[in-house]
Amino acid sequence: MGLRVDKRWTILAGAMFLLALSFVQTGPMVQQRPADGGPWFLYGFDTVAHDIPVQLWVWREIAGGGGEFPLWMPPLKGGLPTVGAFLWNPLSPTLWLHAALPFHLAQRLQFTLAFWWAAMGGWWLARVLGVRRDVAMIAAVGVGLSGHLVTLVHPGHLTKILALAWLPWFAGGIAKALGAQGGRSSMLRGATVAGLALGMAFLNGHPQIAYTMLLLGGMRLLYALGTTRRFGACIAMFALACALGGLVGSAQLLPGLETGALSNRGAGIAWEEAVHTSYPPGEIAEFALPVFRGDSSSVGVNRYLGSWAGGRLVSDYAGALLVLFAFGAVLVRSCLREAAFWWTVAIVFLVIGLGSHTPLYRLMWTVAPGFDSFRSPGTFMAGTALALPVLAAFGLSGMTGALEGGDRKAFRVVKTVGIGAIAFGFLFAVAHSRSVPSVAMSLYDGDANPWVAALFWRSVRRAAMTAGTGLLFVPAAWAVCHRYRALRAMLPLGIAAIVAADSMTANAMFLRADDWRNYDAWISPGDLDIALADEPPPVRLHWPGREESLRPVLLGRDALLGYHPISFEAFERNLRELDFNTARWRDFWGVTHIATAEGLERTSSKGPVRLSVGTWR
Repeated sequence: MGLRVDKRWTILAGAMFLLALSFVQTGPMVQQRPADGGPWFLYGFDTVAHDIPVQLWVWREIAGGGGEFPLWMPPLKGGLPTVGAFLWNPLSPTLWLHAALPFHLAQRLQFTLAFWWAAMGGWWLARVLGVRRDVAMIAAVGVGLSGHLVTLVHPGHLTKILALAWLPWFAGGIAKALGAQGGRSSMLRGATVAGLALGMAFLNGHPQIAYTMLLLGGMRLLYALGTTRRFGACIAMFALACALGGLVGSAQLLPGLETGALSNRGAGIAWEEAVHTSYPPGEIAEFALPVFRGDSSSVGVNRYLGSWAGGRLVSDYAGALLVLFAFGAVLVRSCLREAAFWWTVAIVFLVIGLGSHTPLYRLMWTVAPGFDSFRSPGTFMAGTALALPVLAAFGLSGMTGALEGGDRKAFRVVKTVGIGAIAFGFLFAVAHSRSVPSVAMSLYDGDANPWVAALFWRSVRRAAMTAGTGLLFVPAAWAVCHRYRALRAMLPLGIAAIVAADSMTANAMFLRADDWRNYDAWISPGDLDIALADEPPPVRLHWPGREESLRPVLLGRDALLGYHPISFEAFERNLRELDFNTARWRDFWGVTHIATAEGLERTSSKGPVRLSVGTWR
């Protein structure tokens, strides 16, 4: 007699489990938290230097303006729209957590909820594609805890994370909308979800993710037209999803289109800039071998010898066990056609992400509308990061189905591969245990080759141990499930838990905390700011070497350069024509004061005037 459980309770339990994993990933697994338990936030390069000052400036303006949010930010680059430049996204739902919570807590909670929402979308996508509820958990943890998503915290790309959290929801919605088996009401519900997800990508402030959704949707439409005769219905549902997405995101999209035409991306960006962060072909193995060429994270390996432009600030690690099950999807006859589609998605987005290394990106940059406005080919790898967990769900579904059906051959194959993998990992660990001191020394002696080799084989060992542990879990769990049918969910849920643990520990190498009290002290007025407070207005400061910091906007001064990838084309042209370290540039922009290593200077028509108010280095 089987144990019957209401499916609503199982879904709720699964959602709570995924939420708990997200909290653990953004809480206990974050490194360098204050020892005294004080307030902290998730550190990110852009977060510290650029995003937080803008957020704080906006919230201060809201507080001082009776609750109205500003549409224009005058201190930054001589003026930028907050909404039209996708600089601040007031219609992003989680952004308003700042209105009720301390800034550092609201910031962390946004990341947590984004990972959870992405995981829930991965689960729902697998269910739309016909995967069993318990088996779909591997897709959930694979999407929500993907290295491509979670480690974006390290560079500080909150808006990208918030937009990516809607990608699996769009994929599930468009699959449902174009499904050959669904009725009209089912197709309409799918189109509605897809349209909402597309609109939320715009509202969260990242058009490139919305473009990724449209590419994925176009591929799904071609797949649907090749597998069904309902051509008109499929085209109509796709058009409905796109129209609804534009309507939902219009409050952000329309101002963006208006000001975008005047921006430095209005006529497209140069090819060299567009492909600067192309994904290195030699590092595709990152999906199964975490940071096998190192990383640029202070809490990880902290040394990178690969070819990623600017260093490896993120990881695309999906998990060796998950990748193994993804490859296993091609052996499952019941979902072979669907698996072929998702492998096509994985490969197409992988090739796009390679950027300048393949002809495809040049073709799309030349002919695809709006494609030449993007500058990060690696961002399109999101499609590959989504496809792998879906394929893993197919592979796990086929394996559990074969074992539950009493397929002894499948049992023997899984057992043999599992024992072989874990034996390889164990023997390799023993054989190379004596090399650890020499690896540590090579970090300092300048000889990179031994370090690179040791790091690579360490990644291989981890992949083998993880895959072997997961596969050895299979016969043990199958023995229990075979005897107690009510516990058949033990097998897929156990595999999902192993994948989650593997992903979370790998992601932790890119997650570090920053003490909010130290940051608060940094953005508070210092000696230089106090000295400037005594100067007659207007005060426009130039601090050579710190032009990209947005800290001045919090202290009532203009940040003439500042960092933001989108600015007015006239401003960018002025920067190219006039060096901002020259007197001509300072005069053009009305710079009144200059901070130097020796002290503070006031500019005048007769030349600089030294102010004896201390020194800054």
